[in-house]
Amino acid sequence: MLNDEQKKRADAIVDARINNGNYRHEVAHFVEEGATNVLEYGFGDASLLLGLRRDKKCRGMYGIEVNPAARDKVDDLLDKTWLIDLNREDAWLEEEYEGFFNYILAPMSMEHTFDPWYVMKKFNKYLAPGGKLIVQTPNVQWWECIYRILTGDFPYVSGGTWDFTHIRWYTIKSLIDIAFVAGFDVRQYLPQFMGDPDLSHLEKLNKMNVLRMPPPEMKVDLPSIDVVMPVDIKPIYPLFLAHAFVLMLEKSRDPEDFEPTKAKCYLEKYRLVTPNPLGSISALIKDPILPSIIGKSHELAKELKEEIEGKLAAARG
Repeated sequence: MLNDEQKKRADAIVDARINNGNYRHEVAHFVEEGATNVLEYGFGDASLLLGLRRDKKCRGMYGIEVNPAARDKVDDLLDKTWLIDLNREDAWLEEEYEGFFNYILAPMSMEHTFDPWYVMKKFNKYLAPGGKLIVQTPNVQWWECIYRILTGDFPYVSGGTWDFTHIRWYTIKSLIDIAFVAGFDVRQYLPQFMGDPDLSHLEKLNKMNVLRMPPPEMKVDLPSIDVVMPVDIKPIYPLFLAHAFVLMLEKSRDPEDFEPTKAKCYLEKYRLVTPNPLGSISALIKDPILPSIIGKSHELAKELKEEIEGKLAAARG
C-alpha cells in the first residue's frame, strides 16, 4: 500500500506521460479491469504499471529493468522489481514466480531484445495457465520503412522508429512466429497509426493491387512511389499504414525447451508450422526458407508438428 507521498509521486508520473501524449494506452487497453499480478518487461518510468493500478484498479505490479537509474526512481512504488537481463542464461526470476503472473507487458522493448525467442520462453514459464503476453513494437512493414529502404535510407537516430538501440525488427507475422516458438497463440492484434487515417474508401474497392507511398490517407508531401503487387493487398492494407502494432498473445503450451536460440533449422521448422492469422492472404513465397535447407526443414517441421499436437491433446485430457 502506497503512502500519501508515494501516491502523489505515482500520480505525477502517470499524468506527465498522459499530458505528453505518450502513455501506453494501446497496451493498457488489453489489460482487464482489476487484473492481478502484472509484470512489465522494461518498465522505464513505470507509468504504465502505475496507471493500471490507479485507473483500472489492478493489483500486484511488478517490473524488470536493465537500467539501475530507472529502477531506483520507482522501486518503492511497485510491489517488486528486478534488475536483470533475461537474455542471459543465468538470468531467471525466483522459482516462486513460475506460473505466477496473469499478464506480462512488453511495450516497445522487444526491439531492444537480442534473443526474443529465449526471452519469450522465459515469459511463458512465469505466466499462469492461459496468461496473456501483450507486446508492442515498431512495424517494419510500415510504408515509411519501405519508402526509405527503396531510396537507400536507413536513418539511425536517437529515439523513434529508427532509434540506434533497436536491434530487432518485426512484422506482425514475424513476431507471431517468435511467439509460437515460445508456446503462445495470437488472440488479437491492433495496428497503430500516426493520426487518424480515413480508410472508409476501402469498402468501395473490390481489390487493391498497387501500394502507393506515401499513402494518400497520410497526406505526406513526398514524391510518390508505386509498387505493383501480384496479390490483393486490400485485407492487409492497414498494416502498411501502421508505424507500430500491439499483439495480445495467450500462453497455450509449454515450449519444447527453455534454451537460448540455436541454429541448425531451429527457427525454420517453427516458421513452417506457425499458425498464420493472415493466412487468407495469398503467399508470394510458398516456402520462406533458404532453398538449400528447405528439404531438411520440412522433415523437422513435420516432427515438430506431431510433437506439439501430441502435447496439446494430452493437455486437453
